[in-house]
Amino acid sequence: AQIEAASGAEIETRDGLAPADYPALKADLTGGQGFDDIVVLDPRSAELVGEAAKLIARRGTFNMVGTEPLDGDPQIDVGRLHYDYTAYVGTNGSDIAASYGEARNRAELRAGGVAVFVGAGGPMGQMHVQRALELSNGPRTVIATDVNDERLATLAQMFTSLAEQRGKHLV
Repeated sequence: AQIEAASGAEIETRDGLAPADYPALKADLTGGQGFDDIVVLDPRSAELVGEAAKLIARRGTFNMVGTEPLDGDPQIDVGRLHYDYTAYVGTNGSDIAASYGEARNRAELRAGGVAVFVGAGGPMGQMHVQRALELSNGPRTVIATDVNDERLATLAQMFTSLAEQRGKHLV
């Protein structure tokens, strides 16, 4: 009540929710649009994280805050990163704010890092692999994946020499 009065924010409390209850919560509180920001405090359950991630609105952010590992790998629709512009952030601590800001998040490939491109064999994937290899401050290792081996072979023919010229490793 104090936070609500001090901030002017409307606070909705729903205790005892299970992952099966999440779709109804999304429908009830957002009209089915999803939540702009989801902060999960000290998550332990991969199922909980995977189901909660389904609640992110288009252009929404999912923030995991905690120090303990999950009990498995959550099932996340990675296609939403591209098509819905969702973002995943987090911190290995208890400060929610530590997950945000320029110092923590970047908008470019990590210099000297490792980048993986899923679906790299198609035209858009080829373009992004080429860009990563040509970036002077881009990743040192570029990993290309595709469901089609022929497309991967074509990609290797197109860019192996470029990677070698740039002192980078194309996998």
